[in-house]
Amino acid sequence: MKVISGIIVLVLLVACFLIYYHNFQLHRSLVELKNSEERQFREAAIKERELINQVLSEKYKADMASYRILIKRVEMEKKHVKELEEKIKSREGAEK
Repeated sequence: MKVISGIIVLVLLVACFLIYYHNFQLHRSLVELKNSEERQFREAAIKERELINQVLSEKYKADMASYRILIKRVEMEKKHVKELEEKIKSREGAEK
C-alpha cells in the first residue's frame, strides 16, 4: 500500500509540475502577445500622428499661399479705388 500511495504522490507531483509549467508558458505567451499588440498600437499611432502632421503642414502652406494672394488682390483693389477717386476729383475740378 505504501508503494502505491508513493506512486500516486509521484504521479500527482509530476502532474502538478506539468500543469504549473504549462500555466507559466501560457502566462508568458499572453504577456508577449500583449506587448506585441501594444507595440503595434504605438507604431500605428506614430504613423497616424506623422500623417496628421504632414496634412496639417500642407494645409498651412496652402492657406499661407491663399493669404498672400488675397493680400495682393486687396492691394490691387486699393490702387484701383485710389485711381478712380483721383479720376472723380479731376472731373469735378474740370467741371467747376
